[in-house]
Amino acid sequence: LFVGTELFDEMASQMAEDLLELTEEAANSLFQEFSSLGKHTDDGMESRKSLGLRCNTSSLDEPIVIGRVDINERTGECPTTGAKLRLLALDPAQRTHVHDTLIDMAYSAQEEYQEKLKADPNRKIPQDLASPEKCREQIMKFSQWISHNGREKPFTAFVDGANVAFFGQGLVQYSHIKLVVDKLEQMGERPLVIMPEKYVSRKFYLRLRKTTQELDTTD
Repeated sequence: LFVGTELFDEMASQMAEDLLELTEEAANSLFQEFSSLGKHTDDGMESRKSLGLRCNTSSLDEPIVIGRVDINERTGECPTTGAKLRLLALDPAQRTHVHDTLIDMAYSAQEEYQEKLKADPNRKIPQDLASPEKCREQIMKFSQWISHNGREKPFTAFVDGANVAFFGQGLVQYSHIKLVVDKLEQMGERPLVIMPEKYVSRKFYLRLRKTTQELDTTD
């Protein structure tokens, strides 16, 4: 039987065996359960305050509020809650499992996308749409590229180039990506920008805007 922090350690270990996408309801439930647990001692359960868990939520209906903080690299202590974080590292077997699961997810996601296009009479299926097998092949090639190019100096941050470039205006702005990359490098990170092939062309079609964008070479 696991209680308190031992319960968290056990759950975290089991969750590391698979990739999970938590719903908002599940996240709220986990939040409430862990925020109500104290550290188990011979004298019983310590209070939440002694663990640094300062929770303002009074019901499950309230949203979870997340904030960005800087964690002390030497102590691992959160400056907001006072809680001390512990490193949850993946062993080689877990890394392999995560790798293989991501490849399977790429295959399944492309299958679902193709079925979605076929079911919508207003959407035209692109002639160059990659098959699920092709997606799996490309992900495996990318994995090999990462292993080779990050062997001596691993990448420490991955930038979703399309989301960053589109942010705020609905047009691709490479200046946005440069700002993010510059900031990450200032923080000592080694970023890698992931960008769909479509958006590295000089011209490309924007489906939501129903227009063609031509990149400014000075951007």
